[in-house]
Amino acid sequence: MTCPAEDGEDYFELRGVQVTGSVTRIDDLAGVTEIGKLIAGRLAGQDAEVLDDYVAHAAAKRSAYLVEPRRVVSWDHRRLR
Repeated sequence: MTCPAEDGEDYFELRGVQVTGSVTRIDDLAGVTEIGKLIAGRLAGQDAEVLDDYVAHAAAKRSAYLVEPRRVVSWDHRRLR
């Protein structure tokens, strides 16, 4: 699986990362909830208790994917100026 993420709008603002690796699908409620809490914990300015309630509710109807990186490529066009 390849997972790209990019930020910026103007060419000289673009930066990103691409992770390529093998993927494991996680369907059990405990595993999906754990991963959901890790992701939600990175949301700045949100109340942890509210996020935990949302994650617990949403996890029942979701799957999670864990990527074991094999290759990582990054770029930062801000350095070109």
